[in-house]
Amino acid sequence: MAVIVIAYQGFLMPDNETIMKEVAIVDVTSNMEKQMISKPPCCIKVFSARFQAHLRYVADKIHGIPWCHGYMDIEDVEEQVKKAVDEADIVYVKGLVRVNYLLNLTKAPIHKIVNLDEFPNISKTVDRNHMFRCQFKGLRHSNLRCALEQAIRYRDYLRIEFKTPYVVGLKSFVTYNSIFNVTSKNNKIVLIYRPDFNTANNKTLEGEETEDEEWSVDTLLPEKLVKYNSTEKPKKQRHEHYINPGIYELQDLFEEIYSFVPSHKTLKFQLSTKQQKVTMTGDLGVDLTSSHSIAPLLGFERRKYFAAEVAKSTVRVDIFPINTIRVRCNLVKSNISDCKLNDDTIYEFPLNVAPGEKIIERVDTATFYKVNTDTIYQLHLKIVDQDDRLVDFRGERVNILLEFKPAP
Repeated sequence: MAVIVIAYQGFLMPDNETIMKEVAIVDVTSNMEKQMISKPPCCIKVFSARFQAHLRYVADKIHGIPWCHGYMDIEDVEEQVKKAVDEADIVYVKGLVRVNYLLNLTKAPIHKIVNLDEFPNISKTVDRNHMFRCQFKGLRHSNLRCALEQAIRYRDYLRIEFKTPYVVGLKSFVTYNSIFNVTSKNNKIVLIYRPDFNTANNKTLEGEETEDEEWSVDTLLPEKLVKYNSTEKPKKQRHEHYINPGIYELQDLFEEIYSFVPSHKTLKFQLSTKQQKVTMTGDLGVDLTSSHSIAPLLGFERRKYFAAEVAKSTVRVDIFPINTIRVRCNLVKSNISDCKLNDDTIYEFPLNVAPGEKIIERVDTATFYKVNTDTIYQLHLKIVDQDDRLVDFRGERVNILLEFKPAP
């Protein structure tokens, strides 16, 4: 994984445009360092005397590079920055102004560029021993800002080097259960209005419920239909419908589906409390073959269901498909998930709180795993469910506490 740090010094123009004068790009995972000094885009004399004085002040007192110095065209410098950002997986830069500038310049996704202001005490990790690398060492005073020095300092801060073997364990996991059970990956249903889309002689599926099976009155939904404003028969034979992502109980989900049914058609769902399976009946066809269909939530197979067919789900209803939270970490190898195959799972626990409630998982006796490197360039945590699917907390902050300590 490519991880880089970008630092730059420059000038802010009267129209708030940033002119990068000195740019430094360093690789966190290697010793690659690049320093570029751009030529001025125009002669300093085109500016007012007052702004010329401002440019000289910035050069003399802040970064030490005069406006007229440089050896690369500004367009070439910008192209080098764009290329570096495009090839990197993560880009670290300090300051919100610089973050926004790089986002506008490179059009990179917002999650790719990380603001180092979010890291504590980074300004205290100063090492002056690498100043000899700077091309302008002879021109600068020791207290002037050097982009290369800053980039190397940030790189060294991001590197964590262990002198002895270390172990790591998860101590706590805290967030809110904001997980949707209906998402864009399981919210599609297709209704088919073709009159000939039915089974021969209305033959029901094998395994149809018998007449003496008990049904819970509380779980039966009324056989009412939500009417459209117009009672005209639809002209299309197939109608794709999408349920808005959210948190749904089973009856809420049924009602959402009913709202798609026109007044001259019927569709009904019933839940068997014995088997926790759903029976679907009606006089229109239902297509659940899409990879984004609601079939898994209701326990149905991904296939087409004919009109007048009594269709029963093949497995139990799985309205809340996530029952386990698993935290994976790139620094460890464990056998939590599979005793025969080591993976990078550092901790897992059951999701046993209702939607909207706070998830608080505190580990009294943590299980520690050996850190698989002596230099940490990046700590990567991945939160997945029991089927190794990414869990979407919809922007909720997730607080994870890890403990590092020397190996016993």
